[in-house]
Amino acid sequence: MDNTIQTAKIAANQTIEKQAITANNLANVSTPGFKAQLQSLLKTISNPDETNKLILDSFQYDLSHGVIRHTEQPLDLALPENGWFVLRNDQFEDFYTRNGHFEVNEKGELNMKGLHVMGQNGTAVKIPVNSIPSFNNKGEFTTLVKDKNKSKEIILGRLRTVNILDNSYLYKHPNGFFKLKDDSASVCSQIVQNNKKIKLLQGALEESNVNPAENVINMINNTRQFDMQMKMISDCSDNEQKANSILNVNN
Repeated sequence: MDNTIQTAKIAANQTIEKQAITANNLANVSTPGFKAQLQSLLKTISNPDETNKLILDSFQYDLSHGVIRHTEQPLDLALPENGWFVLRNDQFEDFYTRNGHFEVNEKGELNMKGLHVMGQNGTAVKIPVNSIPSFNNKGEFTTLVKDKNKSKEIILGRLRTVNILDNSYLYKHPNGFFKLKDDSASVCSQIVQNNKKIKLLQGALEESNVNPAENVINMINNTRQFDMQMKMISDCSDNEQKANSILNVNN
């Protein structure tokens, strides 16, 4: 096959991948804490017999902060500065998110999409039945209980938030949350650090950091690139057929 056609096919496939990423970003414009996905390309030689190929190097994410939106909902939490909320599944795997739109499950545990929200003590955060927790800016959560016809505030625990010292270790898990590429104890102790300067906001959420206008422009550009690549493949195929016809006539 003509090298030009092969190169155009590879480029067209990558354009489709880029379009899928752009579409996913736009679909999550209103998802709290969502981080826009980026894509980098690397030019490399795969085999001596093959032409230079542009291949996908890696998926990367824009981890910059989104705008803080006040919701006044008690279980909506935001980290205006640094930090990640820590979630854990039933297999004791930790995940990280900036999305603080939490819920309380039937067991009275604070959770998100079936994952437990972790406290500073290493256990899942539990909220007493029929109580509305209050979170201070340090991540401590309290509730009011009645004692001899009087209400008093008791401290239930402290939310765990961490800083990730090297973002290159993060990747997007299929469940939609971030995870460490290597979550061994030795790596976690070096990369994951408890956020000691936490500034938590209750009744607020961090918005998605997707730039809608930029992604719409990217989508238009991707469509144009794909059309050009398809045109190149079509033209090369036509030229190849004409060349074969001429050779057949001469023979």
